[in-house]
Amino acid sequence: MCPFTEGLSVYEARGLIHNWDDSTFYYNPCEIKSPQSSSSRLANLTKTEEVLATQIAVFPNPSNGNLVVNSNVKECIFEVFDLMGKKLMSKNLSEGESKLNLSNLSSGTYLYKISQNGATIKTDKLILDK
Repeated sequence: MCPFTEGLSVYEARGLIHNWDDSTFYYNPCEIKSPQSSSSRLANLTKTEEVLATQIAVFPNPSNGNLVVNSNVKECIFEVFDLMGKKLMSKNLSEGESKLNLSNLSSGTYLYKISQNGATIKTDKLILDK
């Protein structure tokens, strides 16, 4: 994440990704210490977290603003963020099928995060095409 070796845009983008989901390990050549491990947070997921992530389906994607979240996980929170990381929406999900209306958002690319008890279960991009 060094602005001197890879450019300011790459530096800022990696900073945003790091704040959103610290699952990718980036070596910063500007730092004095070399990386100790190249393992990612995703490699350290417990089996429970892996199972929870596979039990959630978000569709259609791209969406016209009407989104369906199918989940076998109880007490989840669905959050939508713009590409700068600003939270635009938060909704509690019930187990089973939840229908979300995102018609108040403009067409474009967003990020979503599904979490339970403060732990992130699933993250992905969401494309709205109205």
